[in-house]
Parts: sequence; structure tokens; C-alpha cells
Amino acid sequence: MKEYDPEWGRAFWEGSVFASCDHARMLRASSARCCTRTTFASSMKTDGHLLGAASDVQAKRVCELVAQTGNSIEYKSFPRTPHSMHGEDPKVFAPLIVEFDTKLKALGR
Repeated sequence: MKEYDPEWGRAFWEGSVFASCDHARMLRASSARCCTRTTFASSMKTDGHLLGAASDVQAKRVCELVAQTGNSIEYKSFPRTPHSMHGEDPKVFAPLIVEFDTKLKALGR
């Protein structure tokens, strides 16, 4: 924790991190030029506070917005895996990356 930036944490807690970045607009504008994959891991603590990058409702909305652009999106949900899936369960996370990389290479990306 020596290098943790408390202002970064505060910006996420208060919501100001999104002040100049409209994520819905970016997704609708189809910034992605190829297939996309989004993964969702557990985000809710027992007290109901968000403990991840997005809620399951938000993750599903990402899929809707990307699909509306005509781009493909693949949604994988891991509700029992902690948000930091790569650190907590690399045996689940690593194959997801390898599989997606294989798909991209097959598409010539």
C-alpha cells in the first residue's frame, strides 16, 4: 500500500472519475474495432456496497451498448469469483485470456 493513491480511490468512491469520460457514449460510438469480451466477477459485499469495477447490471448494459453498434461481444460471468480474478483465481483467468487471444488470431487481429 506504499504506492496507493488516495485521490484515485476517492474519485471512484465519489464518482468523479467518470466526470470527463462518458462510458456509454464510448461504447455506443463503437470504439472497439473487433470482437469484445467482458468478464464479470463478484462485485457486491454482504453490506451491498460495490466492490468491483461494475455491477452485474452495468456489465449487462455494456453488452447491450456494444451489440447495438453491430460489433460482437462475449459476456462471461463468474459470480463466485472475486473482482480481482487474475490474482485470486489465475487458473480460471489465464485460460480466458488464452482462449480470447486464440479467437483474435483466428480473425487476423
